Amino acid sequence: SLAKHDAVVNRSHWLKEAETAEGAGAPLTSAAIVKHTIGMGVDAEDRQRTWADDAMTALMRGAVETSRSILAFSLAVFPSKRSLWLQAIELERKHGTPTSLDEVLAAASERLPKVEIFWLVRAKEKWLTGDIDKAREILTHAFAANPDSESVWLAAAKLEWETGEVERARVLLNRARDRAGTHRVYMKSALLEREYKSFQDALQLIEEGISKYPKFDKLYMM
Repeated sequence: SLAKHDAVVNRSHWLKEAETAEGAGAPLTSAAIVKHTIGMGVDAEDRQRTWADDAMTALMRGAVETSRSILAFSLAVFPSKRSLWLQAIELERKHGTPTSLDEVLAAASERLPKVEIFWLVRAKEKWLTGDIDKAREILTHAFAANPDSESVWLAAAKLEWETGEVERARVLLNRARDRAGTHRVYMKSALLEREYKSFQDALQLIEEGISKYPKFDKLYMM
């Protein structure tokens, strides 16, 4: 209809105004414009896709704050949409600060605790900045939400292994074999023992792994 066409035109105009406000150094004005006009002329079933596209378009034009505001509004409406969280995380990774990235990752983990990647990326970011204790804390919360996750167990073991906490890594891999005893868990367990010259233990783990996963070639190659 003509009214809907006018709404779409108005909406496009207002989003450009939001970008202009950002460019003039008024990010709060930009955010307010987004909040009050982003839904104009958009059908309910098209909102998520349209808003994700809007955020991408604004970012391509260099309007980081406008894109951030669009995503923040979108996530308030669709807080369980993994793709929107990933888009917001990518924005902060490229254009934000370590603090803003951590805040988005923390919010994503809280909202979607079963999505392992949010926990794992947040823990890795803390590890890379040298905050090992915080990385451990994040992975502890990840365990609580995903107790049988191979990825979480292996990430926790890797953190301890690569920071020289070999006994901690052993304990984690031992527990992992009980809770998430996949072929990769057995392979990593054997690799740890081999690296630290515990060849008999490594061989025992390889044999045990082969007995459980006879088609996993890498265990034979070890």
